Amino acid sequence: MEHRPDEEVVDRIDAALARIERALTRGQTEMRDLQSRHDRLKASVSEALGDIDALIAKASE
Repeated sequence: MEHRPDEEVVDRIDAALARIERALTRGQTEMRDLQSRHDRLKASVSEALGDIDALIAKASE
């Protein structure tokens, strides 16, 4: 079967779309991981600031 130029173009577009979809999925996973890390860091900093506030309050007594 002979491969026509327009079929080649469609095949290349399909391959490009597949690469874009893979990159998008990878990017979404990375964003979820980053959000999770941010949430953990935020909780940790909040706890540390609470500890510092408690130490300051105790020292001010």
